[in-house]
Amino acid sequence: MRKAGKREKVGNARNANRNLAAVVIPVYTETLKNNEQNAIAQAIKVLGNYDIYFAMPKSLEIDYKDPRIKERRFKDSYFSSRQAYSNFMLEETFYYAFQEYKYILVYQLDAFVFSDRLAEFCAKGWDYAGAPWTHGIHKFVNGRATWYVGNGGFSLRKTESFLKWLHNKKEDISFAREYLPEDVVVAAYGDGLIIPSKEEAVCFAFEMDFDECIKRNNGKLPFGCHAWEYCEYEQWKPIMEGMGYTVCDFSCKRKNPINYAALKQVNEIWNRFDLRLYLQQSGYMGLLDNGAILYGLGSQGFELYQMMQFWKIDIIAGVDNYMPEYRKRLWPIKIISNMELRHYPQTPIIITMKDFKETECAFISKGYRKNRNLFVFEEILHAVFGKVRENI
Repeated sequence: MRKAGKREKVGNARNANRNLAAVVIPVYTETLKNNEQNAIAQAIKVLGNYDIYFAMPKSLEIDYKDPRIKERRFKDSYFSSRQAYSNFMLEETFYYAFQEYKYILVYQLDAFVFSDRLAEFCAKGWDYAGAPWTHGIHKFVNGRATWYVGNGGFSLRKTESFLKWLHNKKEDISFAREYLPEDVVVAAYGDGLIIPSKEEAVCFAFEMDFDECIKRNNGKLPFGCHAWEYCEYEQWKPIMEGMGYTVCDFSCKRKNPINYAALKQVNEIWNRFDLRLYLQQSGYMGLLDNGAILYGLGSQGFELYQMMQFWKIDIIAGVDNYMPEYRKRLWPIKIISNMELRHYPQTPIIITMKDFKETECAFISKGYRKNRNLFVFEEILHAVFGKVRENI
């Protein structure tokens, strides 16, 4: 019997993997940085038996060309901002574009893959897997304060499951994605999806807290990683250089080191936090017995709305002078203008803006009294967490 040659074996492996998974690399800039080119080269080297795609704007021309990479092009608007891209990842359009594949491996340019374990993780039957947030990511939504799995920058998604989930949860997702990153939306509203625990996900990928992750993964590297330049550059640099890559330091753009001890402490407090109990202990609950008005419907307003809904505190209305009309239509509460506030003279107002001082002074000048009919959400958080929250 004739033995298959090396080229034939590669061809057979490629055919077997052709419809199992696509590796999808979002690209939105004309010129790719050194580390981004390394990420692509490693994807081709390790995952070359799978179809690899650039997902990119229709009008983009890039200076990186490789015949082994295919292209799928989408509307320019999907890549116009971080928020637009995040929303795009929660659009059926993206998943329909790759529906011939059972799985999609989203591989952003700040990701890196170490070994070909893609088929292994597809075989686990998960609908979604991403690097775990080992100490938790705080976003109060859907009745919970802390989420642990997982990051979307290097993530595995089951195409059919995502299409069904996006259809079934369309209303919740449309609202939440305006205020939360897409991966947190998946974590918070993915109750119909099969998602691994953080203990299981750590073998799939690392993002933050390299030391903790490598310990939990028994000293072994994961399948891949994400945001290594920004979270743990010093740990990842020698590993990648040992694989033959020249790594550039973009430390001027890197985040400050994350205080994981403080992050863990904050999330432990969040997991015990009860807004109604806090208001009762502080003597404020009676002031909100008939509901309140949220002033500012940005990310803090969304979070406070979620908390008040969960603890059954009435919201009479919301005010936001800068919110686009399409967002106003997503809110399930009455949206009023500044002028209409005069119709609610006795209703307490809670300012849900991070830069609240000017707004607070304006209300006080009109006769509002702090902790009677005027509250500031940021001050409530400060009272609960003290300086711990500032150290993250």
